[in-house]
This record gives sequence, C-alpha cells and structure tokens, in this order.
Amino acid sequence: MMKILYITAPPLFDLEISLIRELSAYVELDVIEIVNPSNWRSSAFSINYIGKSAQFVNADNFDDMRQYKDMIDLKRWNLAICPSGNISNIIKLSHLIKSFMRNGNYDIVHNTTYSKELLPLLPKLRCYPHRIMTIHDPIPHDKPSILEKMRLNVYQRVFDNKLLLSDALLDDYVKYTGISKEKIFFSRLSTYDFLTKYQPIENKYGKYILFFGRITRYKGVELLIEAYKASNLLDNGVKLVIAGKGILECEQPLEEEGVIMLNRYIENSELASLIYHSTYVVLPYRSATQSGCVMSAFAFNKPILVTRVGDLPKEVEDGITGLVVEANDVNALKTGIETLLNEDLLFGIETNIRKKYSDDSPYSWKSAAKQIVNAYKTIIEK
Repeated sequence: MMKILYITAPPLFDLEISLIRELSAYVELDVIEIVNPSNWRSSAFSINYIGKSAQFVNADNFDDMRQYKDMIDLKRWNLAICPSGNISNIIKLSHLIKSFMRNGNYDIVHNTTYSKELLPLLPKLRCYPHRIMTIHDPIPHDKPSILEKMRLNVYQRVFDNKLLLSDALLDDYVKYTGISKEKIFFSRLSTYDFLTKYQPIENKYGKYILFFGRITRYKGVELLIEAYKASNLLDNGVKLVIAGKGILECEQPLEEEGVIMLNRYIENSELASLIYHSTYVVLPYRSATQSGCVMSAFAFNKPILVTRVGDLPKEVEDGITGLVVEANDVNALKTGIETLLNEDLLFGIETNIRKKYSDDSPYSWKSAAKQIVNAYKTIIEK
C-alpha cells in the first residue's frame, strides 16, 4: 500500500474530513495540519490553544477534534501549531515536523497549502521524488502582492505535479503558470456530509433563503441584497439570511427589510441548522473557480442558485440541481430567486440532488478518492 504524507491547513478541513476518510481505504496516510492564529477557527476546524511556543501534537489531544473520531483516524492526524509568526517559532516548528517525517518513507508528498510556516521545510520536501499540490484557486480572486506571488511561485516549483478540482480554468491556468498539461491531474468535490451529523436546532427565522460563507467582494452579497429588496420574496413571507463574517460594501440592511445579518463566525452546528431549515441557497458570486458552499448545501439536498462563473454552472446544473443566472446582474438574480420559490421545481431539484450524490455515484467521495489514487500511481510510474 502506498504511503502518503498529506499536508494541509484548517480552511480546507470541511472537505478533507470526507476526502481523507475515503483515501484511507486505498493508501496509508499521515496528515499534517498547519495551524496558526489566523486559521484555528475556520471552516469546520476549531481549537482552543493558549500556548506561546510552536508544538507538533496529535489531533486526539484536543477535545474539539474528538467530535470527528468516527469519521477520521485522529491518531494519523497531526497539528503543527505556530502560535505566532516570529522566526523562532517557525524554525522550531520546522524541526518538529522534520523529526516526525524522518522515518516516514513516503511514496508521495501531497500538499494543499501555501502556508508561510512551511517555507523552511520546502528544501526537505523537495528531496522526495514524488510531489503533488492541490490547487483550489487556479487563478487568484484578488491580485497577489509581489511577496505573495513570489511565495506562490516557490510552491509551484517545489510541487511540480498539480491536482485541480475542476477543468473550467485549465487553459487559463496553463497560460498563467506555464505548467505542462501532462503535470496536471483532476478530481472533484463531493458533499460535505460531516455536517449532517449535527442535530438541527430550532428555526429562529421562519421561511428564508440563505447565503453563507466569508463575505468578500467577489462573493457578490451586495448584489443579492439589492435583488432581494427588488423582489416579491418579502411580500410572500420569505426572508434573506446572510451568515458569515466580513465587510459589506453597501449600507447595512435592516431586519425590517427582511434581511437578517449574522456577521460572525458560524459554528458547524449552527451552519448545519441554517442550511437544513432554508428553502434554498444563493451564491451570487462575481467570480469563482468552485465553491465548497455548493457541497455543503448539497449535503442537505438543498437547491442552489448560482451565477455563471468558473465551474459553478457545472457543479450546479441549470434546472436539474439548481438554477444558473448571469453574474453581476441584479435583475437576473431577482428573477432567479423568485423562480426558485416554485414548490414543484424545488421538489424535483431536491430529488435530483439526492440521486446524483448517492454513495456509489461518480460524484461521491469514493470516486474522488479513486481519481487521486490514480494520480499518485501515474506520478510514481513516470
């Protein structure tokens, strides 16, 4: 059985709970999670850490991680914690990780993060003959600074094979990076099924449509608020709930206008309930590659309205698993959110989602894991 060193970071934890669970059926995996104060409360990941010195500890030592003990092997999941960005902590953490890796004899090093804490380790990682990196955003949403671009380029050179989760931006990515297509492999996301283990709490908001996720300009939340105010949803007793932390680029909407703002970090249990009780989910993005929010909603068989950007029209099939409207178009959003209130349409879409993401379908985590294992085999055989 192949032995894999899988290096990642908390913002990806929600998808990797399921992915690594399935990968573990085919390969032997050691996971290193690079944790720092900016990410130890992100996505499904949350720990309370008050230490001041870098540590390398098993995930089973944290109560917050034990809630996942039935989904992942916590004894193979390790937290590389850097509580501050000072150079002494980063160097100490590098030594701790090197010590862990010393007797690993890994066939593949699979990295998913551009973490600065990992930079001192790159020469060591480059000594492994087979390396691959998952690229979640082939084209950055925002223009990177000079230093960020240098860091991205260093990682791109060290991890010469790439795994994309969509082929939507393949040609743009090749043009942007100059990487050969022979070095690029593909897999896909499936539903974030870990969310379904949470028991729904009481619905506080009545009937509503839902946006959730970090609020940034490219997510288009301001456009959704404008479309909602122009629509007939409030007249039909349907509110708009916006759940996620960030800064709006418009005037704060009022609850009397039907818009409920939950501008804060949303815990897993609350997020699961918000999706469960929603009528449907709206992702009004101005730009995107793919979105984990799609797979969180699909875990509850919830229809989604998305915009025609990146791979979203492939993830959400128009009229089949949701609706697709033009991006940056308030009128298109307004029409879409009104159309998707139709009960017959909603029922049909929910049925389609349930069938598409059944356990043995090509869109399951099992299928995604097999694609990645095939990529590992191809890299080793080259």
